[in-house]
Amino acid sequence: MEDDDDFGISYQYVTKYWQFNAAFFKNSDLLNGEGSVVSGRRYSYDLAGRSKETNTLSGRVAYKGESDVKYEVGISGFVGNSYNIDSRNNDKRLAYAMHIVLDWKNWNLKTQVTYFDYGCEESKEDGYVSMVAFNAPYQVADKGQTYSACLSYTVPFVNKLVDNIKFYNDYSYMHKAKKGFNDSYMNVVGCSVSTGPVYIYADVVAAKNQPWISPDWENSFATGADNKWHTRLNLNVGYYF
Repeated sequence: MEDDDDFGISYQYVTKYWQFNAAFFKNSDLLNGEGSVVSGRRYSYDLAGRSKETNTLSGRVAYKGESDVKYEVGISGFVGNSYNIDSRNNDKRLAYAMHIVLDWKNWNLKTQVTYFDYGCEESKEDGYVSMVAFNAPYQVADKGQTYSACLSYTVPFVNKLVDNIKFYNDYSYMHKAKKGFNDSYMNVVGCSVSTGPVYIYADVVAAKNQPWISPDWENSFATGADNKWHTRLNLNVGYYF
């Protein structure tokens, strides 16, 4: 539901305290024709298999304020169709969320609760949909909620060598509505350092039923058959120019 590039039109209105966003997306990006499946050669995730995303209306409203604590509260969501290639029927899919962002001194807290229902013709029996990006499809529960909380602390330390040091812990939980599916969890604790054009991230990722961390790529976000905790050490060094 993020970084999803689709074909459409959007509008944004911003004041000192308010931000409004609205958009309409006619269909997914990278289509190969009306009767063809969605191409997997893409960067952002979309419905795959025999269903396609069409006619998506999305919106977001956020309010920012400041006293002793800077804050932002907001709601967002979308509603659209899932078009089945074979039956040519449209099913409805939707999601909505509420988020809160707090800044106090060097601390930052981001929280969000999301409800999603990606039900389509293919998922009515199995309880999951197929999604694809990077030419590697996997299955995702078609209905549920996600909960996330991300806390970070920026060290008040700046000199000629180091621009920024930040410690963070990001936690997320995905509850799947279908009975018998195992839920997904992920926690990331680490540190980032920036110095000029160089950015370094070092963190430890612990996850259960998360395809990028667990050995079961295809079913982790659906049935969650592995249902075990797995840990990875991540080190990322980037040079931006």
